[in-house]
Amino acid sequence: DDDGDGDGDGDDARETDATAEEDPNAEDDPNDATAVDGKTTTSAKDASRVAASLRFIDGAIACNNPTAVGIFEARRLFDRSRPLCVVSLGTGASVPREVAASGTSRAWVENLVNATCDVVQVDATVRHVLGTRDRYHRFQPTDEIFSCDLNDTKEETRQRLRLAAARYMDEDAVSAEVEALAAVLRRS
Repeated sequence: DDDGDGDGDGDDARETDATAEEDPNAEDDPNDATAVDGKTTTSAKDASRVAASLRFIDGAIACNNPTAVGIFEARRLFDRSRPLCVVSLGTGASVPREVAASGTSRAWVENLVNATCDVVQVDATVRHVLGTRDRYHRFQPTDEIFSCDLNDTKEETRQRLRLAAARYMDEDAVSAEVEALAAVLRRS
């Protein structure tokens, strides 16, 4: 054992090199990350390989409806007298249904997560933030198929999603909303 660690493996140089590596982002602003940093961090199977100075939060936790972030950013960039035309395209919502109370900690956690990720609440907040001259158009189909698993890639599921979205777009109220949006955009 010539590496000095007493474990007999002779790999002290390799161990030292691995622990001596410096994080290239250590001196950077932790809020100044690249898209590659984000992809690497959010897809890392081994959290110990992620740069310690980078902090990422899942969109569903930070802001489940990015429309709110867009509105706040537009208000920061443009004069408040400039009216906004905001279009929010939802990915679909499952039909709400009652779930029997079980009293387990898992049910409590699921309820907490569902409450914090409820886009309907964020949507209500967005409507409250906008002024009377602003225009807000939210499109969010609702159907049981939208409760499918995120990794469900079956053709049957894709077809049911397309059909549910098409039925939504054919509704009279949605058609009227699309026409109202088109009229706003034609005036712009």
